[in-house]
Amino acid sequence: MNEKIKDKLETGKKIHKKPYHSVYEDILFSSARILNLIDLIEKENLIAFLRFEDLNYIDFFASHPFLVFESHQKEYLDLRYYGFNQNSLEYMNSKHIFSNIRDKLKSVFAYLISKDLIKSIVKNKIIIYQLTDMGRNLTNNFVSDYYKAYRISAKYILNILKKVNQEKKKEFLEIWMSNSSKFLILT
Repeated sequence: MNEKIKDKLETGKKIHKKPYHSVYEDILFSSARILNLIDLIEKENLIAFLRFEDLNYIDFFASHPFLVFESHQKEYLDLRYYGFNQNSLEYMNSKHIFSNIRDKLKSVFAYLISKDLIKSIVKNKIIIYQLTDMGRNLTNNFVSDYYKAYRISAKYILNILKKVNQEKKKEFLEIWMSNSSKFLILT
């Protein structure tokens, strides 16, 4: 074993220069976001948005609202006030990132179901997700600033999508997804 690494392990010094986030921490953070989103959708009685694909899109755009909102819009200013930031170190393709996040969310949904925080049910031949009582109790205890900001962002996205039919919704999502030049990731 490398002597420097051995010394760091023995003395407890940090090995990583950058903050390290485990896959488990990522799943926990994403799980809280999804619980928050499902809670919002249930409270707004927008059951049609509880499908995996819809939750996935809404979560993505709520987490990256500047793909949707422009600087002259009230929502943009509100989101800046609540802490969303468009500054970045790296530009990336939103379609590529969305695809990666969608794959990760499959694990998040499996985790939430395994912990009995959400359940899947079939309604009108469509699989939707709902909070269980335990998931609702947990969500009712969320108090962080990020929780509040994310919820406001998700509500803005829902306010747009709930007013349009399925065909128009696909068109909006495609337009927002094509705003790659606006998509920013902090590295």
